[in-house]
Parts: sequence; structure tokens; C-alpha cells
Amino acid sequence: RVDADGGLVFSTYFGGNEDSDSGNAVAFDAAGNVYAAGQASSGGLVLPILSPLLGSSDNAFINKYSPTGTLLYDQLLGGTGVDYATGLAVDAAGNAYVVGSTRSGTLALDSDTLAVNGDDATLSGAVDGFLVRLDGAGGHVYSTFVGGSDNDTVTGVAFAGDGKAYVVGETKFRNSGNLATTAGA
Repeated sequence: RVDADGGLVFSTYFGGNEDSDSGNAVAFDAAGNVYAAGQASSGGLVLPILSPLLGSSDNAFINKYSPTGTLLYDQLLGGTGVDYATGLAVDAAGNAYVVGSTRSGTLALDSDTLAVNGDDATLSGAVDGFLVRLDGAGGHVYSTFVGGSDNDTVTGVAFAGDGKAYVVGETKFRNSGNLATTAGA
């Protein structure tokens, strides 16, 4: 983080000591907290006890830092397949809206298997997008898969003042017949 004059406020590193880890999105809340999301590839980031839930493959990460760089929470999100976060938005209350792609049929947030409680509770293709909303403390509010029977990804998210989230991404097969769309939109 740099200040308005380009001076360093804080800098940090998140990752392991093998493979490649990447930060893919950053956002701020009204209090100046910094949120980062991306892909954790290093096996050393997942404790052995969590391996049955998060697998040994890549997982998405979501971290929250104070305005001065203190880590407030760090969450790994994923399952037994490859999972990564590509987009992030934060509302004034500090709720984080995280999107990305997954190859996992179930998702876990650190040690807790998530009840995918949004509109689409099932991984429909080999790759689907996801949307997860976390509260200000990093707790699960809701999550949903986004996709049809082919490969679908979610790359960006924005939210409206009424709490609705809007996502964009890519689908491999526009006419899959089971990709949820809104008529006339």
C-alpha cells in the first residue's frame, strides 16, 4: 500500500516456498482495510489436517489487512480440485464478495465445508464459476456456483447498494440450456 504521495505504507508477502502463488484482485473498504484475493498453489499453505477438505491442489485465498498492514483474517477457499479467486469487491460494511473458478464439487472455507446456499448448489460442468460473500470477520454469508454444463468462469464482481451482487465472466457454450440467465437482460 502506498500513500497519496507514493510513499510506502506497508508491503507484505503471502505464499509458500514452492510453486507459484498469485494475487489476482485487491479492494478496500470504507475504513481503509485492504482485501486481497488470488490463488494459493504452494502445498505448504494447507495444513495436513485440512487436506481432506481443501485437497492438495490450488485453492483460492482471501486476506484482509488493516490500514497499517496487520493481518485481520486469511481464508483459504476450495475443495479437492483447482480453485482460484479472480475478482473481489467490498461494501461499506466490510462484506467481501469474492468470485473465481472451481473444479471442486464441494467448497470449504478453511476447515468448514460450506453449505452452497445460493441459487446454484451444484458444480454443473468440469469448471464453474463461484460467488462467495464473507462478512467483515471473514465468516461465510452465502455462496453459489455459477455455470452450466460446460466450462464457465467468473472474473469480476460488483455490488449494488441493496446488497445484490453482479458477476461477469466467460462461458464456453452459450446455448448449454442450463446456464441461468434473465430474459431480456
